Amino acid sequence: MNRSILIVICDFLVLSALSLSNGIVQPSTKPVAGFASRAETVSVEKMHTELKKRAALRDEKEQLDAELAVLKESLAKQASRTGVAQSEKERLAAELAVLKESLARQTEQAGVRQREQEKNIGEVRKEYARMQEKAVQLERQLAGAQNELQQKRDALARRETEVKNIQGRYDAAVGELQAVSGQARQAEQKLSFTSGKLQTTEKELQDRRSRTEELSRELLLARQEASRLSAELENARGMLSRAGSDLNAANRSLEETRKELTLTGKNLAVSQAMLTQTRQAVETREKDLRFTREQLQKADALLRSDAWTSYSRAVHELSYHLKNERVMNSFDLKKTLYLPEVKINGKNFLVTSFASITGLDGSISGFTRVVELSYRNRLLSSETEAVPLTGPILSLGEERNVCLIPLRKQGGEPLIPISFAELKKRGLQNLTLFKTGTFGKETAPLDDRCSLGLNAAAPHYLIIRNAIRNSSELPAEVGDFVISKEGAFVGVVVRVRSDAYGRSQEAFCYLFPPAVRWTDAREIPLTKAAGEKLYSGFAEAVNQIQQKLSDAGK
Repeated sequence: MNRSILIVICDFLVLSALSLSNGIVQPSTKPVAGFASRAETVSVEKMHTELKKRAALRDEKEQLDAELAVLKESLAKQASRTGVAQSEKERLAAELAVLKESLARQTEQAGVRQREQEKNIGEVRKEYARMQEKAVQLERQLAGAQNELQQKRDALARRETEVKNIQGRYDAAVGELQAVSGQARQAEQKLSFTSGKLQTTEKELQDRRSRTEELSRELLLARQEASRLSAELENARGMLSRAGSDLNAANRSLEETRKELTLTGKNLAVSQAMLTQTRQAVETREKDLRFTREQLQKADALLRSDAWTSYSRAVHELSYHLKNERVMNSFDLKKTLYLPEVKINGKNFLVTSFASITGLDGSISGFTRVVELSYRNRLLSSETEAVPLTGPILSLGEERNVCLIPLRKQGGEPLIPISFAELKKRGLQNLTLFKTGTFGKETAPLDDRCSLGLNAAAPHYLIIRNAIRNSSELPAEVGDFVISKEGAFVGVVVRVRSDAYGRSQEAFCYLFPPAVRWTDAREIPLTKAAGEKLYSGFAEAVNQIQQKLSDAGK
């Protein structure tokens, strides 16, 4: 509300109260300027002055406007009436007295706030003095931090010497690894000696890794200590910056003190630069450490083969029980195979040979009345129980000796087959033979024992030579399979042939094409129809496939 309007309203209120106190009942049409006494006029002027002072207080203006509006409304109602009761006059006079008392309290409160502000200024000055003392303490702490940084610098110099010593030991270790690698290549035919040497080398590599990890932990501790000192300096800078801001807001005339704080900030910047140099030195040591680790990893990779790892993650234990009744020579067959899980055409299968999965790799020539038949499978890398297989087994049309057992869901980490073209491009080095009858107990490297067939058209085979006279060499037999050093599935052995003089023997390992065709595949059912007692479907399919292989001379 405008101040002039407020003054006019106050004048009206005061004159109305004076008129009521003199007993005027009827409203007068004459001017009322000269009707009050001199003392009343002086009192009114003092009230005007006081109201002008109070109007300057913005925080209390809204409350005063509300009270005046109420009084104005009350007076308007009284003016419209023909008479006013004496009690109403007293009420108005009491409200005027309350108004005066309220204005007096507001004036007193304004004085109290002014004194509090003056007191706050005094406290700010005391706070400034305390901040000066704190700045001195921070300077002392900075000197201590510089001494500690020097000690850390000396410690880092000692660490650098240790790193150089470790680098020398690493070079010696690399030389030892190269010597071990050469010995391993010369002793490939002696599996037991090579295995022992590799274990010794792995132990040495583990010792090198342990020492490297100890150095890494020491460097990490040094870096953490440098980070802690940097954080403390950053906190000191923040405290000094806040102190400077408070002092500048309280008294801008303290220029000399602010210069001292600026000088302290420069000292902190110098310390921070020293910390930066320390960090760079630590990072340089870490780069050297990473280089050392990379060299160790490369040396380790030269001696490590993924064939074993891939085999252990993909192999399944398949056991089957088959009982065949005859008039004479009935037999009960139980067998356990360790077969790899392979992904073919986007689906997962267990890969084996026809003779291995049907039991026709021994003296059994065929089936007549199969009365019991069960196939059970479990993944060796898990703790799950064996589950029954419902089949059917698939015999491929391109090579009937290759049988695939479909898996309903992925169990392990399936191997990926390598094609003829990929194997030809890769080369025949670092291939490992795994026996299907044991879980990793019988394996042999195939370097210098294998070659690729010359036929350009499919099917393609990897030919493995068996040394008949060398009893220490592990022969490749039907059902065995080959895995590369990279963990790729090469193929499964489907037949073995000897020369006419019995001096040499060749095993044919089937190589899967990039895309297997299912059109000519023959199903071997593992279940029987409802109501039947015999597994006639299984016996009929096995006998027919065996007859085709016999006719083809396979």
